[in-house]
Amino acid sequence: MNMAANDLLAEFPDLPRLTARWLPVYIEPIIGSGERITAAIITTQADGTIEITKALREEALVCAFGNKAAALLNIVNLIEESFRASIANGESLEQWAPPVEGVFLGPVRKARSENVAGIIRQAIWKSASFCALPGDADEIEETDYAVKRVRDGLRRFINEVREQSLRSRPILVNAFNAKIDIRGEKRTSTLKLGFRYQSTVANFALLDPQSSRRGACMRDIKAKMLDLSFARDHSQGAVQRADLLMWMPDTSTNYQLSDKELGWLDETLFALREIGREEELGVIPTLSAGEAAEHLISTV
Repeated sequence: MNMAANDLLAEFPDLPRLTARWLPVYIEPIIGSGERITAAIITTQADGTIEITKALREEALVCAFGNKAAALLNIVNLIEESFRASIANGESLEQWAPPVEGVFLGPVRKARSENVAGIIRQAIWKSASFCALPGDADEIEETDYAVKRVRDGLRRFINEVREQSLRSRPILVNAFNAKIDIRGEKRTSTLKLGFRYQSTVANFALLDPQSSRRGACMRDIKAKMLDLSFARDHSQGAVQRADLLMWMPDTSTNYQLSDKELGWLDETLFALREIGREEELGVIPTLSAGEAAEHLISTV
């Protein structure tokens, strides 16, 4: 090879350091119909690490399948749980038996990227239209269904936080779904809060970056922060600490989030923390109910 060729090759960037294999997991919405959609992506790395990632967007399924969307999502969750349990038990990819009919593994493909997140994003882009469609749309109208999903998700989050807190601190059994009396000049009113124990109060919220859910999440967050401020300022010293505990997706493992959604999360969390500092409220992002429970226990 002559010097000119060497110089030319030197101008090309190095290949991404990670090489991995991936394959889609298909499901049949109608068993036996032959119609298939990509439900998840399985990745395998050279060190033996095997992972599964869901590749379905709830809003896209609702548009396509209506009231059958919830059943399909339940099947996908069952597939994910079954696969993780199989790998945890030391079984290989080939040994995994899908938990329901109508589940098929697609062809294995190779990909390169700087990390496994890049591999998964490539796989989703190439094989999972029901994941990509909503991510490409920055403006998705809020629907009654989306508002209901926020409300239901928040209820589950609070219940899980309560259950996990009580396992370690049973004394907190009456601390959740609390009430606090606010005494005014002429009358006393009662304010409902997510949590109160001694001089600590807290509310719970979701920070979901999906376009159709942002509005419902932010309205709830603002109301919860106002309640916390009001409780602290009008409790005649009974409240010394007030925190907002927000669930948010783990951006390091949730590969379905678009760049715009990630940017929205960063900007919104920064703004909420600034408001929290001004109002002397703790704004605590958590990735799970377990993290939220640990925080509560550490403050009481």
